Amino acid sequence: MKSRRVLTPEELKVLREMSGVRLPFDMMATLLGMSHDTLNRLYKQSIAVRASIDEGRASASNTVRKTLFMTAVGRQPRTIVDPETGERRTDPGQSPDVQAMRFWCETQEGFKRAEALELTGAGGGPIITADVGEAELRAVYQDPEAIALARSLALKMSVKKPQ
Repeated sequence: MKSRRVLTPEELKVLREMSGVRLPFDMMATLLGMSHDTLNRLYKQSIAVRASIDEGRASASNTVRKTLFMTAVGRQPRTIVDPETGERRTDPGQSPDVQAMRFWCETQEGFKRAEALELTGAGGGPIITADVGEAELRAVYQDPEAIALARSLALKMSVKKPQ
């Protein structure tokens, strides 16, 4: 009978860090010196292993979300004091990032980009359609293959065939 593998507190800490950067299970297992199946079994059976992996992923997601949010809204300039030297310096801040705002709104707020394609004729007027006969097609297309292609496209577009 196999002995049950138990991760040390240090291994659980490393596991938390690796899962925080979304390292795949097989790579985490390799770095911990075990098989993918063993890590998968431990994840299912051990509360500590599951907690380490889940906390690492949640912590990383939280950090990324906070950073994205701060990038979207920007930061005001501020004065920073070095705790060791007492030296003061100015952090210039950061302007809001419109692309980060859009990404946040689309992924977190359910906003959708409104994209529309509007076709118009000359000068913004209506599109003018007309039946085209074979004589007109021959004037435009001298190649019999081009004529056949134009006819097949006309049929697909529900254009009336010339009589």
